Amino acid sequence: ELYQTLENEGLLNKHYKYRSIILKAIFKLLDVEEPKVLLMFSRLILGFRVTSKNLINVCKLVFKVARSDKNDNEFLDGRITELLLETIKTVDHESNSEALVYCVGAIKFLTGNSIIVKQLARKEAIEILTKLLHNINKTNREQEKVNEQFGHILVQVMAAMRNLADVGSSRERMFKSKFIEELLPLIETYPGDSDLIMYTSRVLSKITMHTDCVTVLCEQANCFKSFIMLINKHIQKENLVVRLCFVLGNITAKRDEARLRLYKETEAMNTFLTVLKTYHSKFKQVRTFKVDSQSRPETDNDSKNKQGDYEDVLIKVIRVIANLSINETLGPMIASNGDLVQILLLLLEDCDVSTSEELVLNTIATINNLSYYTTKSNAVISKQMDISQALLKTVLSNNMEGMIECARVFGNLTRQKQVRDFLSQNKVDAIMMTLLDSGSLEVVYIACGVLMNFMTDEDKRLTLKKEGAISKLIEVLRDFGREDWQLSSTVCKVLCNYSAKITSSSACFGEKESQELLEILDEYLALETQLNDSVEDEVREYIKETWEVEFRPVAAELLKRIETNQSQFEPLEHPS
Repeated sequence: ELYQTLENEGLLNKHYKYRSIILKAIFKLLDVEEPKVLLMFSRLILGFRVTSKNLINVCKLVFKVARSDKNDNEFLDGRITELLLETIKTVDHESNSEALVYCVGAIKFLTGNSIIVKQLARKEAIEILTKLLHNINKTNREQEKVNEQFGHILVQVMAAMRNLADVGSSRERMFKSKFIEELLPLIETYPGDSDLIMYTSRVLSKITMHTDCVTVLCEQANCFKSFIMLINKHIQKENLVVRLCFVLGNITAKRDEARLRLYKETEAMNTFLTVLKTYHSKFKQVRTFKVDSQSRPETDNDSKNKQGDYEDVLIKVIRVIANLSINETLGPMIASNGDLVQILLLLLEDCDVSTSEELVLNTIATINNLSYYTTKSNAVISKQMDISQALLKTVLSNNMEGMIECARVFGNLTRQKQVRDFLSQNKVDAIMMTLLDSGSLEVVYIACGVLMNFMTDEDKRLTLKKEGAISKLIEVLRDFGREDWQLSSTVCKVLCNYSAKITSSSACFGEKESQELLEILDEYLALETQLNDSVEDEVREYIKETWEVEFRPVAAELLKRIETNQSQFEPLEHPS
């Protein structure tokens, strides 16, 4: 009632004549334990705009209450959060730094509540905290020295911002308040503060999921230099390195310009290699310890957690390298790095897709990206036999995604005959033929790409007919042909390579299969039946170009080959 009366009369200010009397009475009662009462007292104290030690004490009090989530309901009404935000907004950060640590810390605890965090966002907590961050950065620049007390405030700011980043309106608010632009100055000022960098990296992990945020971040001149510096500085701290690599993975997944800038940053690739070597070594050591030792259950759990942490770092740094290698300028240079390829090979040999699925799949995907490039210096090509051997255990596993990723690599490596020979000896060609039944356009396309290479060898063609794959390829043409002319083209290339030495269509494909192929190819080569008038002009033009450039030439060649080698004689049935 006292608070409401003072507020209604406009008396909650420094000039009210009974202010000091009321505050003294309240201060005598602050030893109570009841959180609700303590917050009611705090509301009055903050309402009177106290300063100095009084401000520190009341902020400590609210911090203590906010620390326990059991008290969250007490903050849902009563204006206490507004008063906290107003305090952050109005007090001088230099002369009230200790009070701000506790005040922002209370806000940080409250952002952990899914209801309160939305209220705080509506009350402009993001904008207010960003302004505080901006003011601290500005003061640090002007004084040309680091204020450690500011670092304690910023830890609380970034921890709160991480939770606020989950609110629906947060991105728009961060853009308008220019929050993202303040992050790099913070990193450059406090690179050694691992707690602050941890919370900052958690915020970055969240916001770099969005392309518009990545764009703003990349506009900062020292963006990548700062990240590489942080990884090197904290390389033994897996919880930090994993988040920094995750951020770089997000950035390089979205912008090609970012790939170029990161790669060109001094020591970038050496840093990623060091991370790979360091955490591969740690990963192996903890796994060996787990196998060799007869440890207590709690020790075994620690070991398991560490292994998962180290594995996660490897997953994230490999993702960065995979993203960099997408760029056609950088790809060949990265592929020529023998040390990198050797570590990727060791990971394939050391890990199993059944226990380290994401790590194995990311490693294979990276090798696939690198194997795409046909330069003489490509280290993947020089180690192609070792890589093919290492991939076999994943191909032969029950993991379909692993098998598909391996098939992508084989699509590139089977350009080499010695790889084709090795894989054929291990029945990989037959496995690719089973994938034709998958019903997935993507999987069938990958399998056809590998089979196309296998069929360049005469001694491997018999398997196609023996495994019933000719009928499967015809089914693919019939089921998917009109949907994807690139796939249809690849199917025709498989059949063209298979029939390179054809003398009889019936003997080569089978009587029934030859007839089915003739009918399907005749139909598909009639252009006017393939272009749907209902689609947009641009899409229609793309379909037409794909049909003309990729499908028609190879389909016409296959059709001509079948027609030319049709026999006029009727085959005799097997005598009864």
